[in-house]
Amino acid sequence: SRCHALAASGGTPAYGTWIVSAGGLPPGLTLNAGTGVIGGTPGTAAGSPFNFSVTVKDAASATSAAQALSIAVSPQVTVATGALGGGEVGAVYSATLAASNGIPPYNTWTVSAGSLPPGLTLNRANGSLSGTPTNAAGSPFGFSVTVKDAGGATSLPQALSIAIASQVVVTAASPGSGEVGAAYSATLVASGGIAPYNNWTVSGGSLAQGLTLNAGTGAIGGTPTTAVGSPFSFSVTVRDAAGNTSSGHSFS
Repeated sequence: SRCHALAASGGTPAYGTWIVSAGGLPPGLTLNAGTGVIGGTPGTAAGSPFNFSVTVKDAASATSAAQALSIAVSPQVTVATGALGGGEVGAVYSATLAASNGIPPYNTWTVSAGSLPPGLTLNRANGSLSGTPTNAAGSPFGFSVTVKDAGGATSLPQALSIAIASQVVVTAASPGSGEVGAAYSATLVASGGIAPYNNWTVSGGSLAQGLTLNAGTGAIGGTPTTAVGSPFSFSVTVRDAAGNTSSGHSFS
């Protein structure tokens, strides 16, 4: 609800009997004949701007010339964000909600129902979602948000959700033993995160001489050339489709 007081000058104060002499106010608004205050809650933006004229009488009952006026009514402020990307436990998350219509700038973003994933917060001033998810249990997390515009009007709640994946991890057991001069093959396995997985890396130690790790598939292959140093201990990491990297997983 908003209001605006019309003013008069000249003639013989005080002024009264304010009248809409032509056109019409936006639906939902009225003109107080005694005070000249236009107030109410606009019911529609269709037809905006609304053009009208007003007159007022002074204390001597003289009527003013008609004054042309106009009121622009904006559509109700709405949350424009309809979908949000997913996150991953242990990986920094960032997204910014958007609004439209109403009277910019927008502020006072509020989670009006449900709850954000644990570890995330909503910045009330700018609508940014940020943090590091700590738990995937309960994913996807459903919630609703509202926002206020510069005129103090509040949007209807917008339902949103964020899916949180568990942290990407290397889950393969020991890749098994090999033999000098015999072809060797084993494929490492990952889970959690956001598939597909790529960028397999030996992050510590080393493979047996003659063996290599395929960065794209996690396959270890080749022909061992020496048994010196066996068992060979090493660690591997893998990156998921979201670009998040697992912690090192040790093998020997």
